[in-house]
Amino acid sequence: VVLLGLHGAMVAEGVEDCEGDLLAHVRAIVGPAVTVGAELDPHCHLSRSMVDHADILVTFKEVPHSDFLEVAEELVDLCLRRARGQIAPVMSVLDCRAIANFMTSREPGRSLVDAIRVRQTQAPVLSISIVHGFPAADVPEVGTKVTDILVQHFKYVIVYPVVTDVHAGRMGAPLADGAAFVDGVLEKD
Repeated sequence: VVLLGLHGAMVAEGVEDCEGDLLAHVRAIVGPAVTVGAELDPHCHLSRSMVDHADILVTFKEVPHSDFLEVAEELVDLCLRRARGQIAPVMSVLDCRAIANFMTSREPGRSLVDAIRVRQTQAPVLSISIVHGFPAADVPEVGTKVTDILVQHFKYVIVYPVVTDVHAGRMGAPLADGAAFVDGVLEKD
């Protein structure tokens, strides 16, 4: 198992996706059988390369970031379960086509994170992350995204970082559900 604590918005001259590049190099070194996971800041640029080269990606839920240890423990748990063959994650990303930074210490962000934490306790959802993006960056993949990880027996589907279970017969559905979930929570305020 390879676990990385990354910010996710690093840019260098000539490299617009440093963390995606790093994850690609890690994957090339360890191969497809080794579990690769990363914890990201919600102000990251969730890139196609990151998703393609990691098995599990999770972001902090709180802004300001007071839950980095809790999310790191979530990452370790999910990655160990994958390494043991208990789950087989498949990541998908829902791009909100927006840039939306919000504090989670006040509304509407507080209600969104509270709803996410409740939803994560309900099968088949294992993890939900909201990627705010980093609005000051000038890169193609900047923006708000949602990932979910669902547990459907042995597979996960990550949408905006949401992890879900594929064996529940809902492959692809988390993308639409994730957008409706976020919209539904935000419309309450």
